[in-house]
Amino acid sequence: MFGDHAMTLAAVDRLVHHATILEMNVESYRRREAIERKRGPGRPSIRASIKEPV
Repeated sequence: MFGDHAMTLAAVDRLVHHATILEMNVESYRRREAIERKRGPGRPSIRASIKEPV
């Protein structure tokens, strides 16, 4: 976005200086979703049925 490394650092520094930073100790929705996507789909649910003896 910025062509110059120093200009990028100055812009980020100015944003952080004037920002109100909120630290929240909660579970991250995005992290949980990423882990579930990486894990992949679980086993398909199959209804158990009891077989009658023949």
